[in-house]
Amino acid sequence: MNGLHIIHASGDPYAFGRAIGEQVGPVFKAKILETQTFQDHLHRWRGRDHIQKLRLAAAASFPEFVQEIEGMADAAGIDFETLLIWNCRGDLAFTGDHPDGCTTVLLPGKNGHHTIAHNEDGPFDLLENGFWLIAKPEHGINFESFLYPGMLPGHTLGVNERGLVQTINNIQPHDLKAGVPRHFIARAVLDCETLKDALSVLKRDDRASGFHHSLMQTNDTRLLSVEAPASGCHIENITAPYVHTNHLIHPKFSDIPASVSPSSLARLERARELISQGMTTELLFDRAPGTLSLYRTADDKKLDDEFTLATGIFTLSSGSVDFQIITDRNDPAPYRNRI
Repeated sequence: MNGLHIIHASGDPYAFGRAIGEQVGPVFKAKILETQTFQDHLHRWRGRDHIQKLRLAAAASFPEFVQEIEGMADAAGIDFETLLIWNCRGDLAFTGDHPDGCTTVLLPGKNGHHTIAHNEDGPFDLLENGFWLIAKPEHGINFESFLYPGMLPGHTLGVNERGLVQTINNIQPHDLKAGVPRHFIARAVLDCETLKDALSVLKRDDRASGFHHSLMQTNDTRLLSVEAPASGCHIENITAPYVHTNHLIHPKFSDIPASVSPSSLARLERARELISQGMTTELLFDRAPGTLSLYRTADDKKLDDEFTLATGIFTLSSGSVDFQIITDRNDPAPYRNRI
């Protein structure tokens, strides 16, 4: 499959992390570690008390996921703090507006047969370097997830063996605090048995920051859009076609200062326009000019540094989830599976 590398991991948390680190470590070193942006980030945050507070909060709630990062770091030959800072980048105060991407479509269906479709947009350096993780942790729930090198799974798009689907949109509110990093929260959702359990994780009041989460599960009639910045959580049951990009939409969060990119605003406007015209998952491959483009290719590099790394389409049926992961809209054979 174009640009999608299938990897496997299993075992106890440390061994699970090691298995991932062995497979993604070279790409992390080549494409992330030596970039000027990440080196500047490391220089600013290494050794800071705030990083220690994030680590302690993560270890108190999810020690197994800290062990996963430890295993990744050891296998990749990278120090733990470097990978922790990489996994906490959204929990750390930013020095300016960051480019962001991702567009999600939620489509309610009859009898709970819903669809969530998602464009995962990320850095140019990760084009052709995406990983699809098939995970069988010894002490958790099996799942599959798109994976950035060196990051905990869960912060992109994935599905677990209980039929729980999660996709993530980055948001940039400025209500950051010392607490459980958002990548640990997203990873914990993939370890949930039910939607109820997942919502309990997202409603915790000790989160350092947050994401927008789209959620659904087999044998549950709900299709959920969850905006979860550090200072609150809004859960919306979706009953009509709905789209979300990379900023908070619900009025209850209108007073939270946030960085909102022109791209996020433009993509939301474009996606809503296409939804109103009756388009469904195909709108994610729309190539409108400029910041309106929903499917973002290397031709868009002049706009910012975000590109569509993968498109995931998840559909619930009776007792199962059918999904496909597309890394090239012209690829006739995307990765497909049923859970």
